[in-house]
Amino acid sequence: MAHRFILLLSAFALLVTAGLARSENYPARPIKLIVAQAPGGHSDVLGRMVAQRMSAILKQPIIVENRGGVGGTMGAEAVARARADGYTLLFAGSSNTTMATTVMNDLRYSLDDFSPVGMIARVSYGLAVHPRLPVNTMAELIHHARRHAGLLNYASSGVASTSNVFFELLKGISAVDLVHIPFKGSAIGINELVAGRVDVVFADLSALVPLADRGLLRLIAVAGAARSPKLPTVPTVGEQGFPELAIEPWYGLMAPRDTASSIIAILNDALIATLRSDEIREQFDHLGYSRIEATPEQMQNLMQTELRSFATFIDPSRLRPER
Repeated sequence: MAHRFILLLSAFALLVTAGLARSENYPARPIKLIVAQAPGGHSDVLGRMVAQRMSAILKQPIIVENRGGVGGTMGAEAVARARADGYTLLFAGSSNTTMATTVMNDLRYSLDDFSPVGMIARVSYGLAVHPRLPVNTMAELIHHARRHAGLLNYASSGVASTSNVFFELLKGISAVDLVHIPFKGSAIGINELVAGRVDVVFADLSALVPLADRGLLRLIAVAGAARSPKLPTVPTVGEQGFPELAIEPWYGLMAPRDTASSIIAILNDALIATLRSDEIREQFDHLGYSRIEATPEQMQNLMQTELRSFATFIDPSRLRPER
């Protein structure tokens, strides 16, 4: 019995030693960061900013791989199935984590399939229409949509994306009929709006404001709790009578489940240092992104709180995957 106990203890010690050795050498090769949206969107821009700075801190390249589709869930699923060795990470967002697990019954992963690393930022969104639409407020948009039932459309990054949830909530609240056109990323949908093939979008303000300044689209609302300093004359959704639509998505880093806690700690330290760097502060301030420093435990708590919140006002039956 004593001999068996000694063998078990020795095996456990070897496992611990191997884990420590692995984390001490980490990272020993390039890391892959999966951004679950098409190139050019705010997720891609933000992900590449963070990857570049973290690469310098970790002294290993972080290679961004865009894997868009189905509201960002295809990229998230790839990370959920990856080896838990710290070399495949997910640039996660509320759309392919808490929103997706709330509304998609056939999702092939759950939040339990990931190990949180840390938060990155919240992004301010705005509601924009093509200039040909004779609307300047949300009330006017709703009135126009009712008069042209089934003829107006909206772009999204896929089912369960932030934009999809926003418009389905708007449709439920105001009883309007808007046709859903999903794309593999927000940048594509915005381009389609500018081209006149899409009527309305809900997207990152940093992408919308330059186009609004050029008269290529019209911003009629911002989704934050307060007006944007860059758009002091554009009212919030709450000011226009829709406080339920005050949605500000977050972004963070996640690793596959069972990634060693020592590796998670290394990544979190590098992420916090990245967010505190002058370079990232300036870039985020310019784009209007709000930095969020968080431990893995704090990120986990935020997601659980958000899950409970979404369950109270999102009707999953209104969102159907386009698989």
